[in-house]
Amino acid sequence: MMCSLKDHVDSKIDSLVRHHEYNNMLVKNQDWKYSVPVHSFEHWEDGGYDGDILEYLSESSDCLKNYTEKMRRGEFPNEYSVGRKGVDLQWSGEDPILDGDAISKMQPHWEEFADALKQFTPAFGVLPDGCETYFNLQYVQLTGGVGRRLKDALMNKPFQALSFMNRTDVDDNEGMGVDAIMDIVNSNKHLRKLTIANKYIDRDDIAKICSAVRYGSIVELDLYNCFEGNSENGLGDDMITSLLTSGGLAKLERLGIVSHGLNSSTITTLANFLATNPPLQTLDLVDNLLDDDDTETLANALQSNTTLRGLGLLSNAIGDVGKEALRLALHGDGNLNSIADSNHSCSVV
Repeated sequence: MMCSLKDHVDSKIDSLVRHHEYNNMLVKNQDWKYSVPVHSFEHWEDGGYDGDILEYLSESSDCLKNYTEKMRRGEFPNEYSVGRKGVDLQWSGEDPILDGDAISKMQPHWEEFADALKQFTPAFGVLPDGCETYFNLQYVQLTGGVGRRLKDALMNKPFQALSFMNRTDVDDNEGMGVDAIMDIVNSNKHLRKLTIANKYIDRDDIAKICSAVRYGSIVELDLYNCFEGNSENGLGDDMITSLLTSGGLAKLERLGIVSHGLNSSTITTLANFLATNPPLQTLDLVDNLLDDDDTETLANALQSNTTLRGLGLLSNAIGDVGKEALRLALHGDGNLNSIADSNHSCSVV
């Protein structure tokens, strides 16, 4: 009884402290003003910019100002569903590649945004229990030192989900670098979901990711198009092998290894792992050059697996033989015993 009362009092004090920090942030921001002019579409047009660039400058600067002002008011900029709040910087992959002039025009807006994000930590402390927070950086060109400033703002921010998706048609250095991403990840003990896409991951990066999964709180890992050369250099295979040997894969509830051209020996290793009935609930192997033999190997593993809920196999070279193997694994051959022994819990796409 005394212990329970002490826990209740400690929790109440902790809540009061967090609300006090949040209110202090709001007080400090009372006199804050966005210092960078946000110009209209017509302004950029009068300045001689072409259609794509002027649209980018107008819309992106307006978005950053909106997000910055919300964070200064103590609000998360995005809330797409109940129980999820975050910062969604999801630009278009069709945006023009910025030249030096456009970069210089956008940089002050990014500085305002990064400064607001850096002081935003108290807002996490007043969220309701169970609310998931996320930060999504997609197709954003970070140049002129913006990436370093944004990394500094993200350090120790308790986002539960982080997503970094680079453009495929710009230099890899113009997005958030893998080293910077892993520094952010390792500073965040609350992180549960990590997505990295269209960024070159080498063997040193593989070791860092596996270490973060093993020793951190990540339970969902998605890697899209991250190993240059796909099957030629075998880095996608090394990623899975390293996750297994480090013990990281045994912790994961979701693993996405997409567009990496995995070889058959790796699929066999994955299938053997699935057969042990690990906690993994979703496995996404889209666009990995899997054939009928690989599919049969996975189908056999599903016979003894009761935890996997989703298996993604789109855009692979799976023919009728592989499809039939999956059908038998999931539904049986019509015999009552085979139907009873089939996997009724996994959905295969």
